[in-house]
Amino acid sequence: MNISSVLTSVLKRALSRTKWCRRPLPPPPRDAQNVMKLIIDCDAGVDDAMALIMALDYVRKGKAQVLAVTCVQGNTGLDNVVVNVLRTMNAMDIQVPVYRGAKDPLIGPYIRHGPPFHGEDGLGDAHFDTTPDLSVVSSEHASLAIARLVRDNPDEVTLIATGPLTNVALAIKMDPDFTKLLHSFYIMGGNLNGRGNITTCAEFNFHNDPEAALVTLTESLTPPRMITFDLCISQALFSLDWRKNKLGQKATRQARFQNKIEDTLLKAFEKYYGDYSMWDQVAVAAALNPGQVVTEASSACASVELAGQHTRGQMIIESRLRQDDRKNNVVIVDKIDKTALENMVLDAFD
Repeated sequence: MNISSVLTSVLKRALSRTKWCRRPLPPPPRDAQNVMKLIIDCDAGVDDAMALIMALDYVRKGKAQVLAVTCVQGNTGLDNVVVNVLRTMNAMDIQVPVYRGAKDPLIGPYIRHGPPFHGEDGLGDAHFDTTPDLSVVSSEHASLAIARLVRDNPDEVTLIATGPLTNVALAIKMDPDFTKLLHSFYIMGGNLNGRGNITTCAEFNFHNDPEAALVTLTESLTPPRMITFDLCISQALFSLDWRKNKLGQKATRQARFQNKIEDTLLKAFEKYYGDYSMWDQVAVAAALNPGQVVTEASSACASVELAGQHTRGQMIIESRLRQDDRKNNVVIVDKIDKTALENMVLDAFD
């Protein structure tokens, strides 16, 4: 059975489980004509939470409108992801529409490689006394919502994907043309040099659902801007002293929340890495403020390895052909302004 027939079968199963429902009311319109419209597709681990806080900070300042946060399994299970998104919004005292998406990768459950890095619950297994109100979560499937919201707001929506790409791939298979109506598209995932963080050769988000990554890269009609693992570990590293004694000393509600959920992760950074890395935060910063954050980018022809024993989920870049002969389908963010990233993070926690 080839990948196309597998994906068709998966899509039919997903649609059969989807509840077709009354659409939720759209977010209230804003007066400013230059307000960004965002859809954030995430798996709500600790770094997703910080990235979401950065986006909600733009909402608070009137610079952005989050049309939806769509949830996908990844750093933790889907139920936890939904709760984590709601907890993060509560920390900012800002509510935006939330949608449940895929609870498994396209072709089957993900087999984890060791203990989850972000804790069993995705937020460092931090203790909370209260549980968010789940009744606010829409019954419309995330993939349907993504395609619908983009069609309702043509050429206005920036889609930011910071988790496995299952929801996005399902949306593409259901409505292949919606991606050409995007204003811009950012993905945190993939790698360039065969160095991975979950296996020897693969980055976690792509390894979690390689088929979804392949569909997204090769079938999106708006080339995604790639925030790769390589970029993050080379240009988005901060000292642990900075994290603890600069960012960590802020006293706002969202800062206390982030410190709480990141406590266990910081101990792991200290034990195994010696630095503090940002991933999803980079994707959101680049999407919110591309003119300042992204300083160099290049087009490329990318695919994803599906079959390799050691390389499944690795992003592959075609480099054999001349640039003019390649069918470029992604934009690789090669360099960022680290100071601009730092300032955006710090501002979000004021």
